Amino acid sequence: MVKSHFKYLPHDIMYMLFKTYCMPLYGCPLWDYSTKTIDKFYVSWRKSIRYILDIPRTTHCALLNEICNDMPIHLQLYLRFTNFFKQLKSSNNALTNTCANLALMGSNSVASSNITIISNYLHIKRFNIINVNKFIYTLMPEFLTKHL
Repeated sequence: MVKSHFKYLPHDIMYMLFKTYCMPLYGCPLWDYSTKTIDKFYVSWRKSIRYILDIPRTTHCALLNEICNDMPIHLQLYLRFTNFFKQLKSSNNALTNTCANLALMGSNSVASSNITIISNYLHIKRFNIINVNKFIYTLMPEFLTKHL
């Protein structure tokens, strides 16, 4: 619907509308990033970007974030998770704080699994997951200085 209603807009505005109205991703910090379902989400995102921006289907997926001038979708999800986890860890609620500490130490939970995936991807220790914004900054400094 975004494309049919706003087909004459520039591509950067079209992407912004798509990201705002079609990609709010509420609840994504609770997703399990180790399942095959997340791969289906990434494929759907790539197909949508190609369709919205009239990019050929044969365009390599590694180029899409550059074309959109945005972070890769998996990094967007990782940042959302780490911000969510940082709020859990700093909660005044004792139960919430205990659950966050258990996940950080390696419980058998989705949060713990996501911490493992993110820390392995960024080559950091599990306990540094709260400070992940600075690690993302070292991965993509040119992007973040333009957009933050």
